[in-house]
Amino acid sequence: MLGLGERAKPAELVVQWHADVGDHVQDLAWSPDGELLVAATISGPVFLYRGPDFVREIPAHRDGTNSICWSPDGRSFATGGIDGTIRLWDTAGLALGERAAGEPWVEQVRFNHDGTLLASAAGRTVRLWRGDELVRELKPHASTVTGVAWRPGRKQLACIGYGGVALIDPVIDEEPTLLAWKGSLLVGAWNTQGSRFAAGLQDNSVHVWQPDTTQDWNMDGYMHKVREIAWDRSGKILATGGSSHITCWDFHGDGPSGSQPAVCDGHAGPLAALAYHPADDLLASGGRDGTLVWWRRGRPTHMALTGPPISRLAWKARQPVIAVGCEDGLLGVYGRS
Repeated sequence: MLGLGERAKPAELVVQWHADVGDHVQDLAWSPDGELLVAATISGPVFLYRGPDFVREIPAHRDGTNSICWSPDGRSFATGGIDGTIRLWDTAGLALGERAAGEPWVEQVRFNHDGTLLASAAGRTVRLWRGDELVRELKPHASTVTGVAWRPGRKQLACIGYGGVALIDPVIDEEPTLLAWKGSLLVGAWNTQGSRFAAGLQDNSVHVWQPDTTQDWNMDGYMHKVREIAWDRSGKILATGGSSHITCWDFHGDGPSGSQPAVCDGHAGPLAALAYHPADDLLASGGRDGTLVWWRRGRPTHMALTGPPISRLAWKARQPVIAVGCEDGLLGVYGRS
């Protein structure tokens, strides 16, 4: 087990700027060019920043905003809220339009890779939009859809919930392909190649599917529900939470069957967020103990104490800079000295 002991003395991260949004940070997202940062709060307001400069407080959704997603061209972003609406905003934080999600409590909104389609999950309902046009509506699971994720390199959307992963075509009206698993999926993510899909489950386990070969893996024995998962840029290393340490599974070759995972220990309490940098081998972990740690190939390189429990992490796409949202509303941007 690698940790923050005598053999590894991580350098201190520097706070580039910070702000207070006044409530639990529910989601964070940088614009694709890294110029703008959007923070959603659990009570509803959304805060827009250009670097350290405050741009606007947006009254996005009454009762709470759950999800943010930028369009790939960076000209707009979508928000989804407990009020059952999806709203679109420009880079100045001005309203562009509104869509009905079909049910209350929008869990997630996600643009596809070219920005032509927007997916929303609310209750049991998944809706797909092309501009103002509703393209498809599905109820892929018998219970709540807890997340959606577009498959890299394919025109396919993964919808997770109790019973597994439903893979749907965004345009063709056909029954979804089900990657079945008896359990309640809480979070899900494709690897960068779109060859494997990982999910964290309520029963303290992680399940991974390889849809093109029908092969799958189940990893159990976690201390808590697994809500933190992240693939590295190679698509071969899966970092998972579900405890106070990070468990990394190696999918090189035949996958992790029969092997022991790498374990990284750097937090005094449960993990709250994991994120790999999209263009580097850096892994960031945020804990409920208020500790932010950067890891490279299993070794801690940098760290910071934010103070309050961390709730969200978001990397800048082209720089080793990360935004950190906390449960008390503290928002900070950290980098190397």
